[in-house]
Amino acid sequence: LDGLHHAHLAGVVHGGITSSEVRVTEAGVPKLLGLEASRMRESVEDTLSKRMERRLRYAAPELLRIGGHPSIASDVYGVAVCLWEGLTGSAMFEGMGTAG
Repeated sequence: LDGLHHAHLAGVVHGGITSSEVRVTEAGVPKLLGLEASRMRESVEDTLSKRMERRLRYAAPELLRIGGHPSIASDVYGVAVCLWEGLTGSAMFEGMGTAG
């Protein structure tokens, strides 16, 4: 979470946090992937619409509205869904998209 916090302080929003974006090091430290791509995005809306089809399960409710944009809050929501899945071993909302 430290890396995501530092990215947010720098004005970078990940916009697509899912369990498949998290890797755990041999030392047991979780690492979030995909921040480099977030910095290089030309069109957040195009990227979001493509990701939304595959990753609906992790989308914050405000992203589901027409014109919804990724934000720090939606990143935090994605982290919360990942934590839920990791702690419970099940999807927060069954039948919505595919895990990972």
